[in-house]
Amino acid sequence: MVKSKPKAQSSRPLFGLSWNPFEKPAKPDPTSEVRMKLKTQLLERCNMEESRKKRQLVEETIQELAKFSVAPEASTSPLLKREWKLVWTTEKEINFFIERGWSDGITQTLSEENLQNMIPFKRGGGFGVSGFIRPDESNPLRTQFKFQTATLDLGKFGSYSVPPVGEGWFDTVYLDDDLRVDLNSRNDILVCTPIF
Repeated sequence: MVKSKPKAQSSRPLFGLSWNPFEKPAKPDPTSEVRMKLKTQLLERCNMEESRKKRQLVEETIQELAKFSVAPEASTSPLLKREWKLVWTTEKEINFFIERGWSDGITQTLSEENLQNMIPFKRGGGFGVSGFIRPDESNPLRTQFKFQTATLDLGKFGSYSVPPVGEGWFDTVYLDDDLRVDLNSRNDILVCTPIF
């Protein structure tokens, strides 16, 4: 007696289910797993106590993470054009306000042609600079910038315009939906997360 061959399992949903229990589950994307581990590691290292070795550890992680950026042309990516909150930086001017406890919610807003940095003071007021940006034609990661105005708001003591200082470029070496990493023309690092 000839045995009939078993029927192949259909790939169509069974009993109205939106998934087939006989299908093998998709393998996890190893690239995504590595990216997430490196992002977590970077944020953990940014939150370490300041030390001579901290920058080296951060740079090592950035070097690895940059290989997994989802925006190879970051300077023109829509992901870049939004409001960002600073997580960590090596910029002395910004750290001047952080280290003294005057501010802890520093933001940068980028649009198609403009940028605005805002350092709000905990007791009211703040310091803000604004200027223009443009993609660098020779480097898809690089954005050129030049500050045009600066305002020091001292709350009840008044608001004052001060001469804006600064122009240069920043390379967005890593960019995705929830993390941005810049290296700039002053050899400083900025690590930011978006404000939704």
